[in-house]
Amino acid sequence: PVDHDLTHLTADPQSLGKASSHDVYQNAVTLPLLYLVRGLPEAGRKALAAEMQGGAPGLFEKIRRMTVESKSIEKALECARVFADEAVAALAPVKPSPYKESLVQLANYCLDRAR
Repeated sequence: PVDHDLTHLTADPQSLGKASSHDVYQNAVTLPLLYLVRGLPEAGRKALAAEMQGGAPGLFEKIRRMTVESKSIEKALECARVFADEAVAALAPVKPSPYKESLVQLANYCLDRAR
């Protein structure tokens, strides 16, 4: 999920309960990383891919900085916002109930967690 992708780039490891750099060093494809790579020139894409393959020291901090500077995190957060809004809107025909309210709260929780 997008909220997971974002928390790995924005949260401190203690609040996550594990290293926030995990996705980067596992070469996980995340939405913020996709936005970052899409905005890079070809040479930048190749250089970043080579660094990721080699697990370069300081790679996580570099990617974190680049995703902030390129506004990739903001773009991914906006995407998460759209998904959450769509999920809540899809519940409109459902009669009010504690179950429906739980689903609405879950959508909002995921969005809050991503910030």
